[in-house]
Amino acid sequence: MADPNRPRAAFTPWDRRELPGSFSVEESAKRVGHYKWIEMRTFEVLGGWVATVPELDVKLRLGTHTYHHAWHAELWHKRLPELREMNQERLNVPPNDELV
Repeated sequence: MADPNRPRAAFTPWDRRELPGSFSVEESAKRVGHYKWIEMRTFEVLGGWVATVPELDVKLRLGTHTYHHAWHAELWHKRLPELREMNQERLNVPPNDELV
């Protein structure tokens, strides 16, 4: 615990250095769109498997994972930038043709 009688250090101003960003806003938006697409596709695939599995415990587990992937897709969607210049539907695409 800090000693209340000991003098405190002077207030340090905010650090104004530039943070090195690896990606531009556009590149980050594309990546978030790709992540959302992957989560939605995983949700669709797992959801399709639920009907084909006869075991109830496996259906329940697939349903749980399906729900989580849908939730993750929703969270990624909320992270998409809300800039007028960026069309969210255009960002929601697969990262490459092999993944389709």
